Amino acid sequence: MHSQFGQALLTMATLSKCRFDHASWREANLEASVITQCSLLDVCADSANWRHTSVLECDLTHLTWAHSTLQRTIFHNTGLAGKSFVGLTLDGCMFASSDLTGADFSSVPLRQCNFQSAKLDNASFSSASAPNSIFCQATGVNVNFERADLRQALFTGAQLNDSHFQGANLHQAHFAGAQLERCNFASSELTYADFRHAKLTAADMRQATMLRACLHGAATEGAEMTDRKRALESDPDLAEAEAWQPLPG
Repeated sequence: MHSQFGQALLTMATLSKCRFDHASWREANLEASVITQCSLLDVCADSANWRHTSVLECDLTHLTWAHSTLQRTIFHNTGLAGKSFVGLTLDGCMFASSDLTGADFSSVPLRQCNFQSAKLDNASFSSASAPNSIFCQATGVNVNFERADLRQALFTGAQLNDSHFQGANLHQAHFAGAQLERCNFASSELTYADFRHAKLTAADMRQATMLRACLHGAATEGAEMTDRKRALESDPDLAEAEAWQPLPG
């Protein structure tokens, strides 16, 4: 603890079950290093290089990383609640199964980042640029995606009730099987978005563009959709095929 690793070359290092509380990693090079089950409480990692770094089951409480480079960085099962990523560029980073409650990604470039099974309660992705990002099986309420660029993003099986997508670009986004009850999609771009078997109960989709958006098998009770006539409703032949069961015996 309180150790000084400023400008240290730690490429391909393996750090396991260590305590670096209150240490300085300023401008350290952590490229391709693996950090497992470590305590990084109140660590200063400003301007550090996190390219291809793996952070597994670590405590990053109060860690700072202003002006750092995070590229293809992996955070797995790591507590990032309340963490701010504002001002960073995250390219192809993975946050699988991490706790991102209240995290702030506002206006952050997030191209091809992976948030599968992450906990996103009250997190903000407002105005983030996140095309091709993955939110499959992510969970959270009151998540803010307002005005975000989420073209071709995957939300398959996500549970995001009461979240906000106003003005977001969701062109060809995939929401199959997602729980989106009471979500606000007002004025969003939903052209070719796929909502098959999604729960859209009481969702607000007023003024959203829904050209060829797929609503097959979706629960839409109480939803407001001013452009629904251009969407694709349930296909009876497909529904019959989905309900088919082999004869017993």
